[in-house]
Amino acid sequence: MPEVMATRCTSLRQSMPIQPAIERPRQWNAKQALRSLLPQAALNWREASYFKKFGEVEMHLVEILCRNDQDAIDVGTNYGGYIHFMRRHARRVLGFEPIPEFVELLRRKFPRDVTIEPIALSDGAGEAELYMPLIGDVMVSGCSTISAAASAAYPAHRRLRVRTARLDDVYAGTVGFIKIDVEGHQQAVLDGAAGTIARCRPRLLVEIDQKLAPGGLERAKAYFDRLGYSGHYVHRGRLGRLEDFSVARL
Repeated sequence: MPEVMATRCTSLRQSMPIQPAIERPRQWNAKQALRSLLPQAALNWREASYFKKFGEVEMHLVEILCRNDQDAIDVGTNYGGYIHFMRRHARRVLGFEPIPEFVELLRRKFPRDVTIEPIALSDGAGEAELYMPLIGDVMVSGCSTISAAASAAYPAHRRLRVRTARLDDVYAGTVGFIKIDVEGHQQAVLDGAAGTIARCRPRLLVEIDQKLAPGGLERAKAYFDRLGYSGHYVHRGRLGRLEDFSVARL
């Protein structure tokens, strides 16, 4: 089978799901108290069932894209929706997530079979400003980015200094599947993972938002063309060739 690069392409920010950040309430209600009494495995099962029914359609591709004798890497893990599927079909799962609240949450949810690294993957090592958009008083964690240009799509932000690294510098294993959802910063992540991709030839799922990263689809396509990958996109439950993708025709 030829290597596959699947994309989730969007042109309008309104078309993407909005996920608020974790907020610790001052008083727990009865439902939250009940959740605190349930074992983590039961909570994970319930959450996985939710994502299977209401999550992104691409989550249903994870079973096909993973290789059970190789690792899976989730870049931009957030709440860990994709990890529920990866851990069933990969040898080992690594998640890269720079927001401390999510690192804590993810390590609590997946204490044994998932490694969470508090790093924002990019094309260089050091530190960067993470922009976490605010809509009113609500932080939209799922739209956080270290791309200053992409952050301009929102009028207000909470900022956080985070560690950055190249995947090539922090990973030496054998990966069969990489998912990248980094809100306009995907090309830097790909550039920092070029050695790993050339060495392992993993399958990839890359979110590309043309509003956050104009020309991002063309750059990603050129990148993968050089590596001999075939590209596809999913629309209304059907798989299409990337060269046929056009927002105007969707």
